[in-house]
Amino acid sequence: MSDISVLNLFFGIALFLFGMNLMSDHLKKISGSGAEVLLYRLTDKPLKSLLIGTGITALIQSSSAVSAMVVSLTESRIMKLKQAIPVIIGTILGTSATGWIIAYSSITFHSANILKIFSASVLSAVFAITGIVLKLFIKKQQIKRLGEIFLGFAVLMLGIHTITEAVEPLKNNTVFVTSVSSFQNPLLLFIFGILLSALLQSASASVGILQTLSLSGLISLNTAVYLLLGIGIGASVPVIIASAGKSADAKRVSLIYLLCNTIGAVVIGAIYLILSYIIGLNNAQIILNSLQITTLNTVYRVLIVLILMPFTSVLEHISRGMIKEKKKLIVGKI
Repeated sequence: MSDISVLNLFFGIALFLFGMNLMSDHLKKISGSGAEVLLYRLTDKPLKSLLIGTGITALIQSSSAVSAMVVSLTESRIMKLKQAIPVIIGTILGTSATGWIIAYSSITFHSANILKIFSASVLSAVFAITGIVLKLFIKKQQIKRLGEIFLGFAVLMLGIHTITEAVEPLKNNTVFVTSVSSFQNPLLLFIFGILLSALLQSASASVGILQTLSLSGLISLNTAVYLLLGIGIGASVPVIIASAGKSADAKRVSLIYLLCNTIGAVVIGAIYLILSYIIGLNNAQIILNSLQITTLNTVYRVLIVLILMPFTSVLEHISRGMIKEKKKLIVGKI
């Protein structure tokens, strides 16, 4: 891989992350405090809480941001810990929404000319032009922010295209393909997924980079599974940071987010390991494309929801056991 290709790879990653952050920041500004009020009012029942957590995370495109919001609401005692748990579980599912946008960008339309209108390159151009017009020529602040969101989407798509072009030569590089294929140690892949997600502070961004690399046929089923297991846990880091110095309940929320991702990774990872040895998947080189990776990621997160939703009270009990209330020191008069 030449120096220029490496530079283009990091340039593409930079564009991808900038575009995602731009979209996320302005979506949060548009939702504003209204999102927090909505989050509180619609979390009186577990199923509603789950759907709200999923929906707002899909909108903001950051489970960490929504979880940090829940930490804030719990800290201010607007939301009870019992209400917060289903929302937290919902954020784990909601963060998979970005993957479907990225997967769509990898689809190539060959059949009808009318379908080419909806290709990623055309849509990116439309979003970029529309975004800059809204930002420069509309005075209303909310509309300007909508323009910023459109521009963010266009930059994100440009980043994906740049990464794809940079890694394209690698699929014909025998040494690289052999190295990637031989790197199948589940523990190392798992740890790398944690580090990647913790570094980027975004599960969506980490999965997005994984999807983009898959466009050149470099990601196998085993590689994707173990990376995805680690990515979920790594995304807990910014939530834990957000709870630093907060009340016991706020810290419990961040702990529950970490527990949900860890339990999901351990349970589903163990099931996959057993099945892979029984069926022989550990020796098979099944290459996944972008759509298959986002489907795998979504299925994984749906399974986490199904596994954990019946045990919200257990999660609450565990968190209270692990994080105790600080005892108030009462000083009497002498």
